[in-house]
Amino acid sequence: MPGRVTLPRSIFSCRTLVSLHLKGLKVNDISHGVVDFPLLKTLHLSSVLFERFEYLVEILSGCPILEELQAEDLSVDNVEWVFIQENSVIVKKFISLLPNLIRVSITKSPSYLMNLVTLLCTEAQILRAELDRIIGNNNQFHNLTNIELIIKHNHRDK
Repeated sequence: MPGRVTLPRSIFSCRTLVSLHLKGLKVNDISHGVVDFPLLKTLHLSSVLFERFEYLVEILSGCPILEELQAEDLSVDNVEWVFIQENSVIVKKFISLLPNLIRVSITKSPSYLMNLVTLLCTEAQILRAELDRIIGNNNQFHNLTNIELIIKHNHRDK
């Protein structure tokens, strides 16, 4: 995509970060176990393109005490992989990644990706999401105290 910058791998070894804001980047090479943000509490991703869905999972895996996730306009190059892998081990791992997550905001991203990212909200207290449809079951959001759902419609009002 024009205008995207490739993120240097060295950023993933910055163990002192407490807050990280990434905007207009392409993440195209993250090896398993490379991401280590032991102190990161706030992660904002805006207009970030992931070459593979696993790279998003790797970033989140490296943030064990993350409390706030803001994701806007995320995309993944290998869309077919995301659809095929919705019930995979990676997605099941994804569900339990962030036990300290309190605040989540997910907007302006493709529905398949937002639906998968929303799986993170099992422990979140505050959720703001823009979705094509309601997902999950009654037990999924057991800690929510504040929710703002924006349900997008793909049809025009007549």
